[in-house]
Amino acid sequence: MEAPRALLFDVFGTCVDWYGSVTRALAGALGRQPEDAGVAALALAWRQAYFDGMAEVRAGRRPWRRVDEIHAEALDRLLPEHGFALPDAAARARLNRCWHALDPWPDSVEGLRRLRHRHILAILS
Repeated sequence: MEAPRALLFDVFGTCVDWYGSVTRALAGALGRQPEDAGVAALALAWRQAYFDGMAEVRAGRRPWRRVDEIHAEALDRLLPEHGFALPDAAARARLNRCWHALDPWPDSVEGLRRLRHRHILAILS
């Protein structure tokens, strides 16, 4: 059997720590600790809102829109539902961008670097 020429990875949970990254961003924006149960619940609800929002788009109940828009709408709804607030739209927009800067797992960068010498790599989400 021939060795694979290309390797594909799912980014969320495999290459990056989305949960830790998002809870740290939420905690920083809200003046809380990442271990705060309310912050943890909000992070999980925010991620679930992405799946729910995409399901609405795939089913044709909502028009196509960018993931950033799904996250922003969810954040606007979830903050008050979880008892939190941010001072203004700019603060919410800054927080929403946390999904663009997720921290890699400690071994991800080195592992991918080593694999790329023998394989074509693609990171998917």
